[in-house]
Amino acid sequence: MKKIFKTCIIFLLVAISITPVQAFAYNSQMLELQEVFLSEEEFSAILENGVTVYPENRATGLIVAPTVSVQKYNGELLIATRLECISTVKKCGCKLIDVYRRKTSSDSWFHYGYYEDLYSDSNISEISRLLDVHSGYYYYVKVTFYAKKNIFSTETLEVTSPTIYI
Repeated sequence: MKKIFKTCIIFLLVAISITPVQAFAYNSQMLELQEVFLSEEEFSAILENGVTVYPENRATGLIVAPTVSVQKYNGELLIATRLECISTVKKCGCKLIDVYRRKTSSDSWFHYGYYEDLYSDSNISEISRLLDVHSGYYYYVKVTFYAKKNIFSTETLEVTSPTIYI
């Protein structure tokens, strides 16, 4: 009996070690975000309802004030971000935008999809994108901000938006 048990354990360990990591990854897809052009007033008003983080005691101190907000905009999900970095930063923006949704407040969150690599070659990045979504769901986004001063000095910071019902 012990031999059968040991054989099963060994088989499971071998199977797990050769199974691709993607087999256990969450079900998500690369999203198609549409760029939306907003006036400075509209953009500022949207960001006022968002979350701004003022990082303290960061090792590199490149990121000063990242902000992320979501809003219903013509029946779609509007994702707006603003990233302020120190003046010597050469590249900044969103490394990753993860979108989550759920049907009711008692349901678990589902990873709806993601978008990668939205950068500007300056120390300030402002991004506004529309995502066509299904109504009747709660949504939020988790943004990984990125700042690069030089090859040796980079920083990332994750910020989560408020939840919105569409």
